[in-house]
Amino acid sequence: MEPLPGGLLQRRPPAARERQGGFRNIRIRELPSTTAPADLSAPADQGWRALFTGLDLRGWKTNAATAANWRVGGERLHRKGGAEGTLWNEGTFGDAEWIVDCKPAKPGENGPQQPPAVRLRGAGPAGFKVELGGAEPDRYQRFSITLRGRGVIVRRDEQEIQRLELPEAAPARGGFGLDALGTPAEFMNLYAREL
Repeated sequence: MEPLPGGLLQRRPPAARERQGGFRNIRIRELPSTTAPADLSAPADQGWRALFTGLDLRGWKTNAATAANWRVGGERLHRKGGAEGTLWNEGTFGDAEWIVDCKPAKPGENGPQQPPAVRLRGAGPAGFKVELGGAEPDRYQRFSITLRGRGVIVRRDEQEIQRLELPEAAPARGGFGLDALGTPAEFMNLYAREL
């Protein structure tokens, strides 16, 4: 509507509205149901939260050592070879579950490499080390790590591969860290939830 002398309003012609990016002949209709159960079409929030944005190291403790050993690229965390260095998440966890997709590098000229690992309930260089054993080189595999009390269960591609126990002196809460033990590896799809 355009103002006219005397406070009257005039409608613009339809062609003027279309030139301004207007819409016409819009029809809305409801689509038929797929009859999928609610748990498949809209699962309830299970408490998972992303630890890695895929863009940068927000939410991770960084310094000169981690900057030299870790980089973000292509929605992945890349661990360069060389000196060992754990990348710690800023959160602290008690009983929790983590999902980690990991791809170890192909073996180099130096023979077999150490498997990638995560560290639980720690900070700095400390923390209980959990090796992500059996990971095939140059292929992503999904690991889920469950920590209840002092018991740790590690699954690779939904198959249980090891059970471990934290030492009695382990704190009730602590950080979560990624550690490639000085060998190249890639990590992505990092999630955590408290149990």
